[in-house]
Amino acid sequence: MITNLASLPSRSDLSGRLVRRVALFTLVLLAFTSADADARRRIRPQVTAVVGQTLDGRIASRSGDSMWITGRKFSMGRNHELRSSHDMIMVGIGTVLNDNPRLLHKDPTKSPMRVIVDSMLRTPLESQLLTKHPEKTTFLVGAQAPARRIADIEALGAKVIRTRQDRNGRLNLRHGLLELGRLGGRTLMVEGGSQILTSLLGDRLIDRMVVGIAPKIIGRGIPMIGDLNIARMGDAIDLVPKTVEFDGTDIIIDAKVKYKPRQRRSER
Repeated sequence: MITNLASLPSRSDLSGRLVRRVALFTLVLLAFTSADADARRRIRPQVTAVVGQTLDGRIASRSGDSMWITGRKFSMGRNHELRSSHDMIMVGIGTVLNDNPRLLHKDPTKSPMRVIVDSMLRTPLESQLLTKHPEKTTFLVGAQAPARRIADIEALGAKVIRTRQDRNGRLNLRHGLLELGRLGGRTLMVEGGSQILTSLLGDRLIDRMVVGIAPKIIGRGIPMIGDLNIARMGDAIDLVPKTVEFDGTDIIIDAKVKYKPRQRRSER
């Protein structure tokens, strides 16, 4: 078969086509990358709640004392393992005022970002969250948080995010988690307290729970979870255990959280 060489495209034509195809492929790739980045910014972090409690479901005594409910192996060992595997760690202002926590891994380079739910920004400036690596601390605050207080805390190197509030003035944690997702947070570990855990569970925002149960009974105290407005056992939130193990005298349950389908009003 004889081919007319004059009819073949020149090297310059082939080069031009190749350049146009590469440019088109690059534009398509950039579009998908941009869309993917936008989607990621709209996704909240996966939330793991880590809690130590007594056999009767208390995370602190009536005076607020919580040292030590579970053994140190869970409170320190397992806790630090989980901290190093999460991007962020969250507590509420109650925990900050009662315990003055550091919320750092024993190796500071492995420490996650510390997220404090503090609607009125009451965290003391001398707290360990602001005197030890303040650049690793982010506050979720409400509209009423004092501007001067925000300026003082930001001057120390911490970050402040204004978060939407519901009609009762409580922070909208779903919006707060989306904002944390926009910062790049993919995994969030929650250490309490009771109000934060209750709010997150009530809004179906906890995906996994790691619970250490100590063989202790104290009666009156601070419950792990408050009222979730669940009237029937059939509506209970289920935990689907991945592992159940003994850690010294403590029982450790690592479970996926399974929520019941929401009922329509006509089904209630």
